[in-house]
Amino acid sequence: MSITTQTLYISRKSKHGALSEALSHLKTYSLNVSGCLGFEVFQCDEEVNEFLVYEQWQDQNSLDVFKKSDIYKLFLKQKETLVYRTENLNLM
Repeated sequence: MSITTQTLYISRKSKHGALSEALSHLKTYSLNVSGCLGFEVFQCDEEVNEFLVYEQWQDQNSLDVFKKSDIYKLFLKQKETLVYRTENLNLM
């Protein structure tokens, strides 16, 4: 069964450009990972510091393998200085 996640990232003040770049790199990498069915990044028009990341993975194992990758670990480290708040959104 495929896994779909939606995550809202709100950047720290004046860090939206750096967060956008980090998410773009993560997207480029993810789309080349076995088991990634889709990875999209949307930036809010009204609030430039808000980003929605929509991911779809073949199965839980594919997502778990991705989360163990060096590029994902680098993103987590960058996230500490770039992101004010993260919210996992429930899918209906």
